[in-house]
Amino acid sequence: MQEVVEGRDKLGRKRSSNSKLAEVLVLYLEQRFQVKDCTGDLKSRLQRCREAAALTAKGTKSRLERWLKNYRAISNARFHEADEHVYTKLFLTTLRGETPTKLLAGVAKQIENLEGETMMLESAPEIALSVLYLCFRMGYNSPSVAETLNINPPAVRQIIHRASLRAISKVTERAGKHLKEEQIAELRRLRQSGTPTRQLASQFEIARDTARRIVRR
Repeated sequence: MQEVVEGRDKLGRKRSSNSKLAEVLVLYLEQRFQVKDCTGDLKSRLQRCREAAALTAKGTKSRLERWLKNYRAISNARFHEADEHVYTKLFLTTLRGETPTKLLAGVAKQIENLEGETMMLESAPEIALSVLYLCFRMGYNSPSVAETLNINPPAVRQIIHRASLRAISKVTERAGKHLKEEQIAELRRLRQSGTPTRQLASQFEIARDTARRIVRR
């Protein structure tokens, strides 16, 4: 992880491909965890992403603890210890003359999902890096990546999709910085005349966010 973020191989040689992969990784994590401070080198930015991921994981763990409490309450017939919405479901289940077995299975599924989500959050940089490496360097498809890392295929596809969007956005943003003054003036004129931002972005080969920033300046 460290070698990739610093853009070097195990022998300490610079690898531009590693640097590009590290930048895509950090861009993805900054968007995923809504990190506002994106200044500094990749190492410091990655650290802020880790801190944001840990904070998100803390909230997920809190939800997990609540569902574990509900599971124990139902399993041990201590229904008064369950959360209000779970207790209400139990009450309605009893009125229908049903057992809480189905409800218990639903709670167990919720616990399973939250446990997986917590794991994904706590190891977000490592998991995302592994997904990107296997996909873009090794040529694995999403089911193969999911099987290798023992995570759900939808989670793999989401990481690949978001990272790809961030990479494309960064490239087009850089392109926007090299627009000539007359191109910028033309872009603003077209926007004032009612041309949609999406069309402007396509016409000038820049990201929509970049087009919006140029118009606002």
